[in-house]
Amino acid sequence: MYSYAISFSDQEVTTQIWQEAMTHSEIHKIEYSAGGDDFDVFRRSVKALFSMQQAGILEVASIHIPFGPFSFWSFASPDETARREGIKHIRDFLSLCSVLNCRNFTIHGSDEPIASEVRQQAMTSLRRSLLELSEDMIQSGASLNLELLPRSCLGNTPEELLLILKDLPSAIGICCDVNHLCGTPARVPHAITLLSKRLRTFHLSDYDGVDECHWFPGLGVLDWPAIMQKIRGLPQELLLIFEIARLQAPGWQKRNISPEIHCRNCAAAAEMLEKNFAFLS
Repeated sequence: MYSYAISFSDQEVTTQIWQEAMTHSEIHKIEYSAGGDDFDVFRRSVKALFSMQQAGILEVASIHIPFGPFSFWSFASPDETARREGIKHIRDFLSLCSVLNCRNFTIHGSDEPIASEVRQQAMTSLRRSLLELSEDMIQSGASLNLELLPRSCLGNTPEELLLILKDLPSAIGICCDVNHLCGTPARVPHAITLLSKRLRTFHLSDYDGVDECHWFPGLGVLDWPAIMQKIRGLPQELLLIFEIARLQAPGWQKRNISPEIHCRNCAAAAEMLEKNFAFLS
């Protein structure tokens, strides 16, 4: 069983145009994607989202914990002082978001690049931090979902993700970003099989197979019927989050596409996924 959501940044969720768009959106679940280190911004965003959630306009189904600047959120640092400081900041953020009663939290395992000589140390620190944060998740009945990341980041293959999560509590899950397997797009369905027991959420978007692009499904090289077949075969409840870059008008137009159009495009993408892109066959 699964449902769809759309990712939105904290720069958007306090704007009137976005709030109006959500009242008309066919997809009511969102992932609140926080960035930076300004807790005043977070407070304003959470306040706005709480009001809209209470009004029944939306559901904050997942929250993306900020990952930059990573020196501030560095919970995988081999330096123990920095690691503990990162844990403190994450817990402060979780406390701030507690009023939203969210059950999924996405987290990045590291920044990049990760030098090969410190990778094992960083993985050890990451595991220690995830174990500590699992206590917070268990207390709140939530899941902390370590994201499949690209390039040299920690957890850049399904095999490494499983190694990081080995023997950790089930409150630590996985967010599978399907456009993060750089150079190996054909592996995505197999990755879903490998990660199946820990999967809680997905970040859905398409890419060119080389590096992340965050395009709408169908605009890149991913085999969406195969991906959706794997997802439909999983027994657990899943959240499929469209984490997609906005379509843009030509550069000379100097304007952004409205949030309402983005919501409509995501709903259309969900419909195409449900129909397995039958119009292409």
